[in-house]
Amino acid sequence: MEEDSVFAANVRAALAMLRERQVPAVPWIDGQNLPWDEPAFSQRMLREHLDQTHAAASRPLDEILGHVDGLERELDLSSESRILDVTCGPGLYSHELARRGYRVTGVDFAPAAIGYAREKAAEEGLNCTFVQQDVRRMDFSEEFEAVVLLYGQLNTFTKDDAAGLLRGVARALVPGGRFIAEVHNIEHIDKEPYTDWEVTQSGLFGDYPQLCLREQFWSEEVQAALDRYYVLNMETGKMQEYAVCEQGYTLDGYRALLTQAGLKLNRVYGGWDGHPASEDDEWFILSSERRRS
Repeated sequence: MEEDSVFAANVRAALAMLRERQVPAVPWIDGQNLPWDEPAFSQRMLREHLDQTHAAASRPLDEILGHVDGLERELDLSSESRILDVTCGPGLYSHELARRGYRVTGVDFAPAAIGYAREKAAEEGLNCTFVQQDVRRMDFSEEFEAVVLLYGQLNTFTKDDAAGLLRGVARALVPGGRFIAEVHNIEHIDKEPYTDWEVTQSGLFGDYPQLCLREQFWSEEVQAALDRYYVLNMETGKMQEYAVCEQGYTLDGYRALLTQAGLKLNRVYGGWDGHPASEDDEWFILSSERRRS
């Protein structure tokens, strides 16, 4: 009976959380980002990164190979080039770049991802170094010929954090060093309000039976989207709240961000096949360089 009473109290608290939540929710205020550095969450996220049946966390390996081909074409690297992979995750791009002879440093916040990246590099004898760190706090001096920031990760930061991150990228590059950012096209960010729910035996938010309630908002004022998740543990009745934001930019907005950081935007592609960007493209590949003094 006591266990039932605790469960009921937890469910009442969960329902109160839902009843009192802010609607519509505002990106960066009513939710910011997932707990990337929390060990258990990080381990579950790693599982998603390595799952080759979907591209929700990392791309399939054959797709990554094609992207690395594109990076090599655009960056014009030499065998001695040093590359910084910002938000590298489990190092899937870093590993492939190192297999091709480059010296690679990867930085990410997630302990499980960095642990896997290090183990894989050691197993293959790859010339990689991996650092577990919040990339917003990175402090690199000019030591890289190239920096990459892929899979829309720039859009997961507030405008202020994105600006600070790009200033860090510029500091990390030698004069004339190249920077490739893969970013979202604002025209393809879903702006329609959206709500759904799903029951699973386990998932990204926990290894327990769960009811996941998801709702999506777009703020025209902030030009950002917010996905908010309420996850009910169906064994205990406890509920956890998670959120992830996606900041939108026009192409002029991206250009301004890069310019303010001391980076010159050279080319914009509409995808990894190198065709010129258009409003129909889901992704933009921004190719820029650190300005020479």
